[in-house]
Amino acid sequence: MRNHHLAVVVSAVVALCTLPLGSLSAQKTPVLPSVPATRVPVPTPSRAAGVEAAARPAAPARLLVQTGGYREAILIWELVPGVTQYRVYGPAPIPAAGVVVTSPTSGTPMYRANGLATGTNTFKVSSEYLGVANTPGLPTASILIQPFTPPTASIEVELTNNSVSVGFMYTTTEPLTFKLYRDDGRSGAKTEVTANLFWNRAPGSLPGTTRVSAKSFEVDLTPDRTYQYQLVAISAAGDIYRSPAIPVSVPQFIVRSTIPLAGDRVVIEWNPFGTAPYQVKKGMVTARPGAGGTLLMDFVRDASGNPMNFTGARFDDTVVQRGNTYTYMVCARIPLGIACPGVEVRVPSAP
Repeated sequence: MRNHHLAVVVSAVVALCTLPLGSLSAQKTPVLPSVPATRVPVPTPSRAAGVEAAARPAAPARLLVQTGGYREAILIWELVPGVTQYRVYGPAPIPAAGVVVTSPTSGTPMYRANGLATGTNTFKVSSEYLGVANTPGLPTASILIQPFTPPTASIEVELTNNSVSVGFMYTTTEPLTFKLYRDDGRSGAKTEVTANLFWNRAPGSLPGTTRVSAKSFEVDLTPDRTYQYQLVAISAAGDIYRSPAIPVSVPQFIVRSTIPLAGDRVVIEWNPFGTAPYQVKKGMVTARPGAGGTLLMDFVRDASGNPMNFTGARFDDTVVQRGNTYTYMVCARIPLGIACPGVEVRVPSAP
């Protein structure tokens, strides 16, 4: 049976080969049965892979870093055309995978790194486009973060209002807490006097700076004594700075006298100290003590006979006579009791 079919096929082929060429071209070409068309998916690389295969984005030409606030570094780099974002690498608290920084449409890209540890901190920046980064050859920059050392405070006594003035400036964007300590002028034991401070904070002359000044109204300072003050600053991160001991010398309680040319009065002045009000004692020397004379002292009194209280630092005595010698004592309350330094003055006999 199989031989019979083969004979038929061979016969057909032989018959076809014996046809003239003209009759072959006139024959209809057999048409294959039509089948529904189907779309065969063609593997194509992803968009990111295509970009990566083509070229990585250019890296920023250079990276600059400068000091910002306390434990802060400011990073700036040149804008790369066509880059959609950047990635900054650096020490903690920046994560190991870096921090993504969106590319600005114009200007200079910038990133602020805060909370850095003291010492040398190194940073890198990479440009990215559609998920592709230029990892090799990243620009690098380093900066040294200094320990917290605000300027030493300047502290002085203001005799006009019996206060201690504390003035200093710190350059940081991190809020700080300040405390002021003072010893007793003898044993060296320190006492916090922050409660006596009246603060004044204002923006400094430079961006990101704050000028801080304070006045401490000390009512217990003793004349002719030197106190040691210390300023302590505490950052939000817990860093503590203690300034060196700053000596503040309290002058003596001095009383001085002057007589105008007219000789019609005696002017008594003193440096304000202790606790006001002040009271003035006056006495006239009738003869030198030790030579049979006496010195009688009494308070300067008002019309009611009560000792006069002076809140200022001057007393004009118009009840004087030429040729007489007077002694004046100005009394003020101090921590150890009452101080009454005095001065002796003689009114000229002739103008």
